[in-house]
Amino acid sequence: MRNQISVIHRLLFITFLLITVQVSGQSDNLTLEDIFRSNLFKVKSPSNGKWVGENFWFIGKDRVDGKKHLQRFNTASLKLDIIIDGEIITAPDHDSLLTLQNFTVGHTGRYILLFADARPLWRQNTLGYYYIYEQSSGQITALSDRSKGFQMFAKFSPDDRQVTFVRDANLYLYDLASEREYALTDDGKLPDLLNGITDWVYEEEFNLRDGWEWSPDGQFILFYQFDTSPIPEFIMTDVRSINPVNISLRYPLAGKDNSNVRIGIIDLNEKSIRYIETDTWIGEKKQFEYLPRIGWTPGNQAWIFRLNRHQNYLELLNVDPRTGKVSKIHEEKSGTWIESSSVFSMGQRLTYSKDGRHFLWASDRDGYNHIYLYQSDGELVRQVTTGSFDVLKLNGFDEKNALLYFTASIGLPAERHLYETPVNSQFSAKNLTQKPGTHEVIVSTDGQYFFDNFSTTQTPPTSGIYNFKGKLIHLLEDNKSVTELLEKYPQPVWTFDSLKASDGTVLHSFMIKPRDFDRSQKYPLLIYTYGGPTSQVVTNTWKGERGIWYNYLTGELPILIAGIDNRGSTNRGKEFLASHYLNLGTIEPRDQIDAAKKWAKLPFIDSDRIAIWGWSYGGINTLLAISKFDGPDIFKVGIAVAPVSSWELYDTIYTERYLRTPQENPGGYYAGSPLNFVDRLKPHQQLLLIHGDLDDNVHYQNTVKLIEALHRSNKAFHLMIYPGANHSMERTGIKNTKLHLYQTITNFLKEYL
Repeated sequence: MRNQISVIHRLLFITFLLITVQVSGQSDNLTLEDIFRSNLFKVKSPSNGKWVGENFWFIGKDRVDGKKHLQRFNTASLKLDIIIDGEIITAPDHDSLLTLQNFTVGHTGRYILLFADARPLWRQNTLGYYYIYEQSSGQITALSDRSKGFQMFAKFSPDDRQVTFVRDANLYLYDLASEREYALTDDGKLPDLLNGITDWVYEEEFNLRDGWEWSPDGQFILFYQFDTSPIPEFIMTDVRSINPVNISLRYPLAGKDNSNVRIGIIDLNEKSIRYIETDTWIGEKKQFEYLPRIGWTPGNQAWIFRLNRHQNYLELLNVDPRTGKVSKIHEEKSGTWIESSSVFSMGQRLTYSKDGRHFLWASDRDGYNHIYLYQSDGELVRQVTTGSFDVLKLNGFDEKNALLYFTASIGLPAERHLYETPVNSQFSAKNLTQKPGTHEVIVSTDGQYFFDNFSTTQTPPTSGIYNFKGKLIHLLEDNKSVTELLEKYPQPVWTFDSLKASDGTVLHSFMIKPRDFDRSQKYPLLIYTYGGPTSQVVTNTWKGERGIWYNYLTGELPILIAGIDNRGSTNRGKEFLASHYLNLGTIEPRDQIDAAKKWAKLPFIDSDRIAIWGWSYGGINTLLAISKFDGPDIFKVGIAVAPVSSWELYDTIYTERYLRTPQENPGGYYAGSPLNFVDRLKPHQQLLLIHGDLDDNVHYQNTVKLIEALHRSNKAFHLMIYPGANHSMERTGIKNTKLHLYQTITNFLKEYL
């Protein structure tokens, strides 16, 4: 035992020395400082882009000074204008430049609502300050006094005469004519009772933050109310100061209580609030757990999605705002789960026809995610898209020409393309983006143009405005300087291929080889994994800093890098996606191991030097791959960043969607926890654990539990903690965190691989 402790101490000391010495290279070589400290490889892409009539509006960011400008491209005049110059726009109530985060153009076009100086309430930047910009005069006015607190989710009324927003968990209305502010709710209190905003788990797992909507006629406001009191407070402690600071978070653990949630309707004429009976609030009638989306039909009927706790039964409800009468329009059932990114039509709202007589619905009921057309009363008209592929996004609905625009990977699993199909006749997909790679598209409201942000693994994003004949109308950004810089360094070769798992299932894969790859040599192999539901790592798209790091590794070490989309990944149909239902952590590591064994047989790969690494779900997948099945004989190195170590420590919505509760499925929770398998690690294996101690998503508690299990099994390991860092390994006041992180990983690979 004493010798074992001595070994552990020596290993930890070696790791300490390694991570405190900066990785260096020749001056003419690519360095980690170039990638993670400088702005050399920072790409520019329009953000928050949206079509307003024939104009495409967006926020453009200067790569050098970081200033953000509000810009507009007019397809009629072909002119690009800077509407608001981020270098000169100042807040009238605050002596500083505004840092633009988002914007909304009013319905009449007279005003623009600006969102600035944002910061997170939970994980996303939702807190900030709003300003009303009058286009004709250039006058800017603060929506509310900053001293009253942060504002959230401000929106113009349909006639642009009023703005409603959230402050301190209550809804407020600002009247532009009288310049007066009114409270619409007064019972909200952070963190116990939330009006107009959602709780932590809705933001994280349903991608829902904005919790209220104007009715089309401007007479009503539909809003969420969350009672978070059933959720115990999870405490994180910031120990960096002399007096540690506790940070409290309402985080619902798997199998435990969620918030009670209900929907209210504010009648602005009667100045009253009516709460809708959805069977999701406190009391014996609570039959449903979640209300993951709300909105309005064009005919001023509220609509609500109601979902059970197992997330395999969903109802679409319509509500009369004047009477509160609830009608069930449609229901969706699944033998596994209903994936939120599918049923919500890949957006925040249902898509209705302008006359309100039809709506579009997404479902994977035939085995793949497809779009269906329904009458407003819930009667099915037809299935619009068909085939052995998943619709990944609904991009637009041209009612005049009865055309649907959607994003998919038809026959091209690593790519993303925009397709067009008729709505009222037989499905026929026309590819509108021919260039191989990934296309992120926003279709104009009149169906005449689209914005396209295109990239590949070795091509930085290029964005522009195109017509539907595929002609480039205007180039917005080509990131030419980044492309030219990349050309100065040897570029590795990316290849996309496939291999078979042990049961014969075809798994898509990628491999990165050095430019001067020599088949007669033996190379170590680094496998990158994520592997969680709805994920896909085998994609021909720009990988950002991490992709440049892969370039560095292939030339500096040198090393080969590879990855697969194991069963349970997305974009392969529901059977492939749900193959690990109720058994997370079984099929995924098995597939990773099978892939490693297949690659190990290649003549140019050293089978004794194979590593695997991942972040978050990729972290737990890494831990299970190196410890379960015959993984200990395959992997020499494992690197797990911010890993889950037990699904009982993760949140309700995500975990129970795939595993149900710990009470219902104890065997599934046991089989998916690395805590139960780290005793199988072998002496030759090297494990590096990395975590931020203020991670509010995958809590540092996961790594503490893992350390305890490793101690119990008397296993040596390496550890790097980032004080104050969140799940993305970001922390206030320290710019070199990412550089230090990737130096640590790189040096670990150099030492042990």
